[in-house]
Amino acid sequence: MYVTLTKSGKIGLSKNEAQLIVNALAEYPLVQVNKELIALAMERNNGNQYSFWDSLIVEAALQSGCKILFTEDMHNNATEGTLTLLNPFLI
Repeated sequence: MYVTLTKSGKIGLSKNEAQLIVNALAEYPLVQVNKELIALAMERNNGNQYSFWDSLIVEAALQSGCKILFTEDMHNNATEGTLTLLNPFLI
């Protein structure tokens, strides 16, 4: 996220601004990548709808109870269970 926030072609925030945002978000609980999460991601990837890495992100979001996942790499307004995927650049 830090790299994307500071990249000039994307959002272009200063490094200090990006650091403040990343540090604020770091206060939220983390989902640990473990063998169960990886197994779920592999199952989701077997459906060929998402890459393995996107599958891992979706599974982590579902496991943490997220309702919205902001992503520019997956289909906008798609749903996965209780999770809605939104492209923040299309809102």
